[in-house]
Amino acid sequence: MLNVSMNDDNGELKVNLEGRLDASVAQNFEKQLEDALEGKKSVTFDFASLEYISSAGLRVILWAQQYMEEKGNNNVVIKNASDLIKEIFDDTGFTDIVELE
Repeated sequence: MLNVSMNDDNGELKVNLEGRLDASVAQNFEKQLEDALEGKKSVTFDFASLEYISSAGLRVILWAQQYMEEKGNNNVVIKNASDLIKEIFDDTGFTDIVELE
């Protein structure tokens, strides 16, 4: 189960995720995100309440990074990731793709 809340702050999309971002929810989340990213300068994902991210979830984050780059914006930030999620990002090389704060 994944709970998503999004807030537009003057062209900066803030996305709070709670629960698990896995294959069962990744496709629906990507569709939500695609609509929300239109016209945004940056996106910040708050992972404070995210318990787990699967490879399908990582693919959505990668897609968001590529989408923003295509629009001329390279501003994708992950905040408040747990040690487990940071380890997943390290192991998969995602720390080279997106900014972790």
